Amino acid sequence: MLKDEFSYLYSLKDSRTQFKLEGMKKLMQILGNLDAAYKTIHVGGTNGKGSTCAYLAEILQQAGYNVGLYTSPHLLHYNERIQVNRKNISDKEIKALILEIRKKLSEHNLTTTFFELTTAMAFLYFARKKVDIAVIEVGLGGKLDATNVITPLVSIITNIDLEHTEILGDTVEKIASEKAGIIKENVPLVTTEQKESVLKVFKKQCQEKNSLFYHADVSVLGNFRPSLRGKHQKFNAAAAVRAVKILQEQGWSIPEKALKQGIEEAFWPGRFQVVSKKPFIVVDCAHNPEGIHVLADVVKKIRKRHLLLLATAQDKDSEEMVHIIAPLFKKVIVTEGNYRAKSAEKLGQEVQEYVPDVEIIPECRKAVQRALSLVQKDELFLVTGSIYMVGEALQYLKQQGKK
Repeated sequence: MLKDEFSYLYSLKDSRTQFKLEGMKKLMQILGNLDAAYKTIHVGGTNGKGSTCAYLAEILQQAGYNVGLYTSPHLLHYNERIQVNRKNISDKEIKALILEIRKKLSEHNLTTTFFELTTAMAFLYFARKKVDIAVIEVGLGGKLDATNVITPLVSIITNIDLEHTEILGDTVEKIASEKAGIIKENVPLVTTEQKESVLKVFKKQCQEKNSLFYHADVSVLGNFRPSLRGKHQKFNAAAAVRAVKILQEQGWSIPEKALKQGIEEAFWPGRFQVVSKKPFIVVDCAHNPEGIHVLADVVKKIRKRHLLLLATAQDKDSEEMVHIIAPLFKKVIVTEGNYRAKSAEKLGQEVQEYVPDVEIIPECRKAVQRALSLVQKDELFLVTGSIYMVGEALQYLKQQGKK
């Protein structure tokens, strides 16, 4: 399946130490400045970006619009990154786009990265599909992210926490400054951030860009009940609702019924996704301390918290993540994701400080098999800590018929 095209795509490098927008801008120029073909909403932040995008896409689709959705990373299949009306791009379409863009790159003697090419594919695909509006998730940071070549109708920054500190900065204020780079001249900003020091960064940027500042509170939800589970999802839904209210003020026809249906019917895989009820198997893509913290708040309400399957990435604060989530469980199985994974041995040592019963099984599928053999029908089995590991585990669980 598309071996040559995907081999080329995955051979491209994404530098995690040096980001520049020049290459993406040139790529957009040779492809015809595609973002002018449709309107966009730009969504950045530390956690909750994907869920917020899902709420927005569902609301807009319920309102009758042709909606593009670009997110990253994918959970099960690369195709998930690029969707129109929540339908994944096909393998055939991916192949055609890669071939077309490779030809353009060769003609103009340009090089590109994995994420730049994927972003360009999304923008070109949305133009070809004649979407009315596209919801675009920021990849990493904001100011120099490849998606930051668009001028959206509204920008959203969900929240800020310490992440990618070697790239974005070692304080939340420095990271906020990088993420505030998506704020454009005269384009309103919506945020659900609570920290006053971070809000000051956003407000200052909005003043400099002559952009209206909106703080989304959960009160904007009214009687709407977000479809995704957890207190934090109310904030993500609130950001989407506040952004849609702005679109309505700009003249977009989005009935209250579409708003309600979008908030109450949106689905985003891997966000406290219940795979099985007996046993109670849940997968969640929490992959940094803040995400783990909000997940823990939900887990604490579950009585029989027996088994945790945990993996983390190398660049995450695994010690803090372990400190938050591991003590909630009787047994922990430590494994590894398939990308930038922290050694299961090292992670296991951290877990053993809190939980005596720890097994270290580096191969994800074997770890899931072991967990399934241990968990009882009335117990919780939680899979979390690494998006890449969660994706692999979820795929295996589905193959095993745990629905």
